[in-house]
Amino acid sequence: MRNILFRLVAATLFFGVHSAGLRAQSPGAAQDRDDRMPITTSSPEARALFEQGIVAWENLRLPRAIDCWRSAIQKDPNFLLAHVYILERIPDPDQQAAEQKKVVALMDSVTPDERLMAEWVLAEDRNDIIAAVASMNELLARNPKDKHLLWFAALSLGAKYKQWERAAELSEQALKIDPDFAGALNNQGYNYAFLGQFDKAFPIMRHYIEVLPREPNPEDSYAEILRMAGHFGEALEHYDAALRMEPNFGESLLGVADTYALMGEEDKARTRYNIATEHAYTKAYAAKWKLRWATTFVREKHFPEADAAFLEAARMARENSLAVTEAEAYRMMALYQPDYPTALHWLEKAEQSLSHSQDTSASAREEELAMIQRTAIYHALQHGRLRVAADALAQLKKLNDDSHNPNIEIAYHASAGMLLMAGKKWLEAIPHLEEGASDPFSMKLLVTAYREAGLAAKSERTARELVSLNAPTIDQALVVAEFRAQRTRAAANKPRNDRQ
Repeated sequence: MRNILFRLVAATLFFGVHSAGLRAQSPGAAQDRDDRMPITTSSPEARALFEQGIVAWENLRLPRAIDCWRSAIQKDPNFLLAHVYILERIPDPDQQAAEQKKVVALMDSVTPDERLMAEWVLAEDRNDIIAAVASMNELLARNPKDKHLLWFAALSLGAKYKQWERAAELSEQALKIDPDFAGALNNQGYNYAFLGQFDKAFPIMRHYIEVLPREPNPEDSYAEILRMAGHFGEALEHYDAALRMEPNFGESLLGVADTYALMGEEDKARTRYNIATEHAYTKAYAAKWKLRWATTFVREKHFPEADAAFLEAARMARENSLAVTEAEAYRMMALYQPDYPTALHWLEKAEQSLSHSQDTSASAREEELAMIQRTAIYHALQHGRLRVAADALAQLKKLNDDSHNPNIEIAYHASAGMLLMAGKKWLEAIPHLEEGASDPFSMKLLVTAYREAGLAAKSERTARELVSLNAPTIDQALVVAEFRAQRTRAAANKPRNDRQ
């Protein structure tokens, strides 16, 4: 399926891009093909507020962006694109559901391009990714010079579906239109970083800072990419630079906490996570960030404290009707449990949580369900229950076959690879595990699979990539630190001649 998605995305690359202006368009006016897509509104003030929101979003000023779009809707309640953008960015499920209804009700009152935009976002929410990408492609084909649409598409494909190469191609198109386009510079820096191409990412981020020297997000983004590369000291310097501009900039408060966590300074990280949570944009972000706070106890192998912390995060999520985040907390708890019944208990709790809310998008719910099943397969294999693992994999395969979501497909292939590894079928496991090659669990198995299959160079390259993985996730906490220690011990025990 990912090949289908890649072909759909690649279709956008056949359309040329040139410089574009930013002229407003009144309702009913003919669209200028050299301009941006049409924006239907009865109020020039609403249009201006909408544009301000776009710029704020591209600079990661999310509260300001949502405030601008809501103000635009007050000027024009039928402003479809303002509702679409709020739906795209608001993380709270009940607000998402309310915006979905408004978008659907307004779709027949706008231009075909705006309808395509709405269909794109709605299809993503219902987990119909092929339909979403098809709408995206058609919209980009009709508006090949709209750098903001290219940026939106690149952001969606990268951040949501980890299609970093395709996101980089779209970001490059936006930068050909405007080399100083801040949103695309930010996107491209992350695209290259997630591809491991830090030599390309760093100069882009420095240019991003030059373009917006008084905004905190360029410093914040550069800091995060430095942290990903393992340059923790420099990362903290740039986070501090962002916080000097705006002391309550939530992303940088979070980034400082993430950096301390990866440095092994977990007490300091927990203090910083608490500060970040107090300044989170919404309750949904606060609950998500609470999961990272809980993960610090896992890094220290203080598992009873980790249990209590994840339960606190789950309670926060439940009180705010955040079913997926609650399920995520229980699933994370299951990951590190040493005994099978306890792990199953928390996985059952996770699955039950997903049935509590009707407002959660199908895409988010099914992605989390796939991760629950993947974790169930992991524990079944850890405890020698091959039949249970095979049955769970069959369920996950059905979920994947019924979906066009790349994240669900990655979960399926990672699980299939795990089961094949348990049977020592190295060559059969490798293509499955390669689908999730940036995931610590899959990377660790790939190191073994490559080595056992006689692919020593690939095994060593993957091992080095795993050692250098710096992400504030529970997967990284459980896998990377132990793997680094194993590598260090193995190197120390090698005969001197072998080290040369």
